[in-house]
Amino acid sequence: MKKFLITTGTALGISLGIHLIAFGREFTTRSISDTIFIVGIMMFFISLTSITGAGKIFTTFGYAIRSVFGRQHKKYDNLYDYHQAKDKNRIGSYGLPMFLIGVIMVGISLILAFNILNNWKKSKKLWKIG
Repeated sequence: MKKFLITTGTALGISLGIHLIAFGREFTTRSISDTIFIVGIMMFFISLTSITGAGKIFTTFGYAIRSVFGRQHKKYDNLYDYHQAKDKNRIGSYGLPMFLIGVIMVGISLILAFNILNNWKKSKKLWKIG
């Protein structure tokens, strides 16, 4: 529950920061929907990478670069030892809370977008545009 609350607070803070940078202090339904979608989709894909363990590809790539170009490539005898050392340094898994919050944020942004689209269609019929 603690990770879920931390992730929610972080997501809302990032959303607010991106909104202020991209749209300023003008909070419209469209700008809020766009901002929530951007943060939600990023959280979704990052968490998907974490849940599936695909991040180990980056660890393997880092080991390969360090073994070719690094000075301390003799610190680990093989890739398995390097992975074991990196797994010990991990803080914890935020994959599932990020995944759930990402899906919720994308869902909220889609609901807001459909609401905007329906209002636009109604105003188009009202003014007989198109």
